[in-house]
Amino acid sequence: MIFLEMIQARIALAVRRAVWGGVGAFMILIGLGFLGAAGFIALAAATDALTAALIIGGGFFGIGLLILGIASLRRHRIPARGTTKAAATAAPPGSMSSAMLPAAVQAFIVGLSAGIASGRGRRR
Repeated sequence: MIFLEMIQARIALAVRRAVWGGVGAFMILIGLGFLGAAGFIALAAATDALTAALIIGGGFFGIGLLILGIASLRRHRIPARGTTKAAATAAPPGSMSSAMLPAAVQAFIVGLSAGIASGRGRRR
């Protein structure tokens, strides 16, 4: 029962993050539109309208290509010698799979476990 509540809480958090992320992305797009219009007006005052449109369009096109290039980068992990892909990515028995936890949470849990394990032999 606790596991089901934990999953529901994670789903609610993911939905909340997605909604707020969408609202933030929408606001960024609106701001980008106004910045583009302001840039066009400033360039049109300094040059003619055709040159201003070419500069603004080329800038957006270049930034878009850069973002697509960054998004298409893939980071491949090289498994250790003698291990299969399934063995390298398998979670220990009784633990949650790595697909369910973000990397920062996994790192926190590993650090917390190491700290607890190192303090077990000591007495205060």
